[in-house]
Amino acid sequence: MSQSVWERYHRTESGRYSFARISSDLPLPHLMELQRRSYQEFLQMDLLPEERQDVGLQAVFKQIFPIVDYRGICQLDFVDYTVGVWECLCGHLKGLEYLRTTCDGCGARIPVNPEEGDSVVCPQCGTLNREVLQVCPKCQTYVHLKNRYTDRECKERGATYSAPLRVRLRLSLFETPEDREAGRPKEVKEQLVYFGDIPLMTEFGTFIINGTERVIVSQLHRSPGAYFRQIGRRSYLAEVLPYYGAWIELMYDRRGILHARIDRRKKVPGTVLLKAFGLESNQAILQRFYQIHHVRLHEEAIEVELTDRLVNVRVLQDVVHPKKKSHVIVPAMERLTRPRLEEALAAGVKTVMARTRLLFRRAYLAEDVVDPKTGEVLAAVASEVTPELVETLMKKKILDLAVVFPDREPIGDTLILTMAKDKTQDRKEALREIFKKLRPGDQATTETARIFFEELFWNPRRYSLGAVGRLKLNTKLGMDKPLTQTTLDLDDICRITEYALKLQRNLTQVDDIDSLANRRV
Repeated sequence: MSQSVWERYHRTESGRYSFARISSDLPLPHLMELQRRSYQEFLQMDLLPEERQDVGLQAVFKQIFPIVDYRGICQLDFVDYTVGVWECLCGHLKGLEYLRTTCDGCGARIPVNPEEGDSVVCPQCGTLNREVLQVCPKCQTYVHLKNRYTDRECKERGATYSAPLRVRLRLSLFETPEDREAGRPKEVKEQLVYFGDIPLMTEFGTFIINGTERVIVSQLHRSPGAYFRQIGRRSYLAEVLPYYGAWIELMYDRRGILHARIDRRKKVPGTVLLKAFGLESNQAILQRFYQIHHVRLHEEAIEVELTDRLVNVRVLQDVVHPKKKSHVIVPAMERLTRPRLEEALAAGVKTVMARTRLLFRRAYLAEDVVDPKTGEVLAAVASEVTPELVETLMKKKILDLAVVFPDREPIGDTLILTMAKDKTQDRKEALREIFKKLRPGDQATTETARIFFEELFWNPRRYSLGAVGRLKLNTKLGMDKPLTQTTLDLDDICRITEYALKLQRNLTQVDDIDSLANRRV
């Protein structure tokens, strides 16, 4: 008997005929599994409070609480929350504790799923535990999520498929704020508060709102972190985008002035932001970003400390090997090439003699020059070393200087040019300047400005990069900070500034904003 056409092809689990010549052993995944698993991790409704991870609703409540009144004597703390009513059919057994059992092998607490049967394997030791499901002795049912209507009935009745959200809060009263910090409450009251109904997701990844089936469409948006891009021919922009909180923008134009902007408000010099984060003065900024050279003035030359920044400097005297006096590393009036410089540094040469006019062509002071007799400041930090200044210092017998050579630095002279526009002298003035830009109508006292700035960037409840933002920041700037550190610190803002300043010399790369590597769902 000949085989019929339909018998030649096998049928799938859904009852359809498959005409494929090559059979596949890979099962078709549930296309809505990502959305369903994501919402389950957000609610964590089938987990006990001690089993929940710090994500989703749990993370939101921990972020908001505790709430303290303005006097500091009342504090509202978050304890736990429950989503839905978990009980048996008659209500005799209540709570998720009846869906947990103790392993016979290791004693660990194991969740039990009634739909998978009356046996469960311990995920820690692998022991098979039998007859673990607790059944109500009255109605002979197990604990489950008890809804007023099913998803199908909600469609028919025009209702919302949801479950009640209840939060357990603890109110503590204290005599004084010191007692609150020490944890000595006068009175404590704990209560389960009804917060409202939260929609539940169906098995198809949809929500039913007033009888209408709706879906949440996932969108791509920019990940938190630091991004660098070019906005002009020689203008660049660095953006620090947090998960939530104030934005920071660093930009410098063709004139070489670095500007900072917080929350798209008025611009301030970039050095003001650096001082507010902890670099107390212009001298501290120069020490953080530049190589400091210690020089000693002579009649027609200067003696400068040998560093790797002095490439192609013409020396006035022979650079002799300290141990091999007959070996001249660099003859007089010749340049310090890279191989010669590396040889001199390896040999232990400390200083070299160079021509004053050539080396001081673009040099700036790294610290204030003060007259030792009168205490007068002859030249402020970040001032250019001019021939007139050198002549004045020679007359006053001030021969030792600390200088920087911005043209020999990878970040250039942007910060030094910015300091000329910066009128602040220390961190207190910088904090007041930022406070005036962000709160123009309020009185800018030092203490008010300090508290405002610290709340703006160092309070985890108001500013957070998130784990993703910290990871991208670590990868971009070569850091190894823990992902739990979600606020900015001085090292972060200094590295971001340094990376942005190196863009003008093509030592770093700009980011592609449209790249999917910089996006997240």
